[in-house]
Amino acid sequence: MTDIYSRLGVTPVINGIGNKTFLGGSTPTVRAKQAMEDADYYYCSMPELMDRTGERVAELLGVEAAFITSGCASAILHAAAGVMAGPEKEDLGKLPDTTGMKHEFIFQRKQRYFYDRCYVVPGGTLVVIGDEEGCTAQEMEEAVTPDTAGIGYVDKTRGAEDPSTVSIPDAMDIGRRHDVPVIVDAAYQAYPIDRMRWISGAADLVCFGGKYFGAPSSTGFLCGRADLVHDATRQGFVASQSGDRPRSFGRSMKVDRQEIVGMVVALEEWLTIDHEDRILGLLAMAQIIQSAVDDVAGVSTDFERIESHASAALMVDFDPEVISVTGHAVADELAGGTPSILVGHQDASIRIALHTLHEGQPEVIAERLRAALR
Repeated sequence: MTDIYSRLGVTPVINGIGNKTFLGGSTPTVRAKQAMEDADYYYCSMPELMDRTGERVAELLGVEAAFITSGCASAILHAAAGVMAGPEKEDLGKLPDTTGMKHEFIFQRKQRYFYDRCYVVPGGTLVVIGDEEGCTAQEMEEAVTPDTAGIGYVDKTRGAEDPSTVSIPDAMDIGRRHDVPVIVDAAYQAYPIDRMRWISGAADLVCFGGKYFGAPSSTGFLCGRADLVHDATRQGFVASQSGDRPRSFGRSMKVDRQEIVGMVVALEEWLTIDHEDRILGLLAMAQIIQSAVDDVAGVSTDFERIESHASAALMVDFDPEVISVTGHAVADELAGGTPSILVGHQDASIRIALHTLHEGQPEVIAERLRAALR
């Protein structure tokens, strides 16, 4: 299993942290991998593939249109580029020069995060409103100017309401009054399924990451209003070779035909599988690890469901009055072996994400964790 990494001089990792890009993001499902293999035999027209797969994603989620991208960050960037340049042919190749275009994106300060740079990269300017305590609808409405291209939004609450910020429905009301689209980063909002379907149509443009539903990590998609999705598509990597659009902004954000097909199949599977049965599989993994340490004094474990990802983690807590280890020291020891085992850690605990583990890996973690606690 590790031969290719050994040959390349790369340390293999058992990923007990989760869908992190720095660890490779995700492993496509068996069905997605098979679909990618099937797609590999023939070449195809990429514009046609993008159109048909976009239609399929839109059909699955009940929205007007969709566009597959190289991850969620790429989806946000395409959304921003599309609403700035719009449908005008003469503006298509100007970005990131936004002279004469609407280019401001309203963003609530409490929601600021690393990925708001996706609005700036294609030439946008962030107009930050409110403070760390929150923002009001009045502040958002007063921030709209003739230069406003859109309202950026990220739901950090994983579906729970945050009364201190402007909600998506309220932001949409403001946007409609001023003909300003709302762009939502819903990267990991893939579960519950009802939540995914709702948020897919809750704003003008909504962006998802494929790694959260069993697709290749290098995929994602944008969905929403057909006219705005079309404008984003005009900025895509395929459009750059489509005759009259040689200067589209997204040329560098290419997605393979195999990845595109794999993402669609992964989404089809995600929307139809029994997630409770999948969680039971994660519980079985947790029990393998639990059984290895349940007789160690000062160690307790807890199976933790993560509803927003339909996933789970195993919390392993250390009582400092009984056992002289720290979470950091245990994590370091696990990371130092081969394969390296990476887990989350705090002073008196470690956290093992289960949905990124493969068959046989819980047994390896169990053995190494018990050894680390001797």
